[in-house]
Amino acid sequence: MHRDMGRKRKRITGWRLFFFTIIALIVLWLLDDRSVRAAATRGFYPPDTYCMISSWDFPRAWAALAGGDAMKRMKKDWPRPYRELELAARLGTGIRPTPPRWGLWLGKRTVFAFAPAGVGITAYPGHLLRWADALRSAIGYGPGADGIATYRDYCYAWREGYLVASPSRAYVEAVLSGDSAPRLHSDSEALLTFQWEGQHRGFINLLAGAGLPVSGQLEFAATDGERPMTLPQAWPSAPVISLTARSADDLDEVWSAIDGALTGSSAYSSARAAAFDVARTWGIAPPDPNWDAGADHISLALLDVDSRSAIPTPDLAFAMRYAEAVPESDPFSGMLANRQAIPFEWNNCPGFMAPLLGTEWSPCVAKSPHEWIMTTRGPLMAEVAGNLADGPACAAEADIALRASWEKLGTCAEAVVSRLGADEVLPRMNIDDVRADVLPKITALSTLGEIAIDGVAREGTLKFSGHLAKAAKGEAP
Repeated sequence: MHRDMGRKRKRITGWRLFFFTIIALIVLWLLDDRSVRAAATRGFYPPDTYCMISSWDFPRAWAALAGGDAMKRMKKDWPRPYRELELAARLGTGIRPTPPRWGLWLGKRTVFAFAPAGVGITAYPGHLLRWADALRSAIGYGPGADGIATYRDYCYAWREGYLVASPSRAYVEAVLSGDSAPRLHSDSEALLTFQWEGQHRGFINLLAGAGLPVSGQLEFAATDGERPMTLPQAWPSAPVISLTARSADDLDEVWSAIDGALTGSSAYSSARAAAFDVARTWGIAPPDPNWDAGADHISLALLDVDSRSAIPTPDLAFAMRYAEAVPESDPFSGMLANRQAIPFEWNNCPGFMAPLLGTEWSPCVAKSPHEWIMTTRGPLMAEVAGNLADGPACAAEADIALRASWEKLGTCAEAVVSRLGADEVLPRMNIDDVRADVLPKITALSTLGEIAIDGVAREGTLKFSGHLAKAAKGEAP
């Protein structure tokens, strides 16, 4: 009997120890979670950092994006868009990254930074990683005299409680020695914040919700107008992509920003130089000064891409809308003054055609009651002239509007990439590689619906909001 009572006391003691351990772990987890949450959202990165991606709660952002409506649409054709990043992280750390594991080891506060010295991460880990690092140091794997330690392919160091890690030692050295890094923008409501430096520095917040809602601002002195813009929704059929602004200078500034961002691409630089050489050869000149005077707003649209010719040819249209009757003088005359003009009329809209390359590339100009229009070829002008709708209008305060169709972007991209693959122009790819590795991703992106973003000009800044993957009309969100 005494022996049975002893066994009973031991069983009771064992269960008490078990429950005590569970409670201790829960308390430790709560304290650890509270400590991580209390950390400021900031990052340490080199002074010459040009791009940052930050999150107050990166595991939550990761899980929200993975389970969001945009990912569900793409899942059939591209089930794991971030597979390469996961593989690189697993090979570099030995741990397959998932949102729970990230939160357990690296915490919630996270910043990824891009600098000339390399790419790095700043995180505010919980106690588990700090204890693990202390143990590594105790057994002889601690940092050197410069405060930098190594783990597999990564160099890392600690600064004010934050972990800084990068495959580049120069990156970590720059973080430890630099104190003039760009200020980090943070927003607790955002899943992720993308921030960049440069002439038009700014940020964009990716928010929770259907359709990948975004908001942000950039340094951009756009024209502040009063009348609502109607051209973004005026095209007879939805463009592949369109950009509408209050003035030609605004469109030129946007183009300059895009041009500067793409200059590092050798393929883009070559195509750009070839385009300018062709324009000079054909005698196309810059427009006259103040050529857009009186226009209420202006829209540039890519309507299609013809990939049947030797060089894929874009179908472009440009429209200038006026609040009153259009001016009689042709605003495009300076551009085509060196070309022979053939009078023409499309849908009761008089104008002219300037043949350059047969019917595939012959700029056409036409005048309607409220627009001057230019297209890259006659059949395109026949679709546009006289068929521009009155709206619906954008929000009254919108000064710049971006619209795009992922489906049409995908159709154009598929045709162009397939053509380049068949001609074996793409590096280390033939048509079979394109079909296996590229086309499924393009098909997946084609399911994302529409891009719709409006910007408001305010004293040298452009504040914008909208959606990156808005469900198309008639499609379930």
